[in-house]
Parts: sequence; structure tokens; C-alpha cells
Amino acid sequence: MSAIVKKRKVDLECWACNPEWEEYFFSESLGQAQRLLCLQTVAVLKEYNMRRHWETRHQASSFASMSAAERKEAIVKLSGNLQKSTSLFCEQTTEADKVTCASC
Repeated sequence: MSAIVKKRKVDLECWACNPEWEEYFFSESLGQAQRLLCLQTVAVLKEYNMRRHWETRHQASSFASMSAAERKEAIVKLSGNLQKSTSLFCEQTTEADKVTCASC
């Protein structure tokens, strides 16, 4: 008798966000691939999922017709905005924790 093979769970395989996926305007944020345009996340870090999201939701946008240099510039600007917004929330949480600890 053959042994029972466990089903593969792709979301548990610890895929890493690939820098080449910035072509589809994705960036890694808090361990997930987050879309720089609509700020949605993709469930599983696979190139197919990134490409499918780009083709179904953003292919007709103005970002699709940009040159390579314009895209790089837009990616840098959008990823900077994403980092600023996430760091803002982290800073506020830290300050709230400090106030709570000080009041104890």
C-alpha cells in the first residue's frame, strides 16, 4: 500500500515577494504583497496572481501606457507613500502604548 500524500498548502510555503513584481505595481508590506495603486493584498505570493490582478483591474489605467522610466518613478513615489502611511499607524500605536504604560 502506498502512503497517503498530504495536500500541498501554497500559502504555508513562505514565498518571498520578488522585486521584479514591481512591474505590476506590487510591493512587500508587512509580509504580504500589497498593490501600490489600490492598496489591496494578494492571498498567495505568486507571479501569476500579481499578473492576473494587473490584467483584470488595472490594464486599462493610465499606468499601463507609461514608459519604463515613468513607471520606475511612479513606483518609487507610490512605495514611499505606502511606507509613510504604514509607519504613521505604527508610530501612533507605539505612542498609545507608551501612554498606557505611563498611566499604570
